[in-house]
Amino acid sequence: MHHEHLPKLEVYGFIRWDKNTHEVEKGPAFDHIRPLLEVLDSHVAEFTDEWP
Repeated sequence: MHHEHLPKLEVYGFIRWDKNTHEVEKGPAFDHIRPLLEVLDSHVAEFTDEWP
């Protein structure tokens, strides 16, 4: 299994990623991106499969 984004998110502290168990949890800096994730989540119906 190859991941490109999880290692980057982990470097910035947004997540903690256990590469052995493939478990992901919030990292110490998660609250910095929480507002963005909430906006994306509240508009999920507007995204389509064609959205990049």
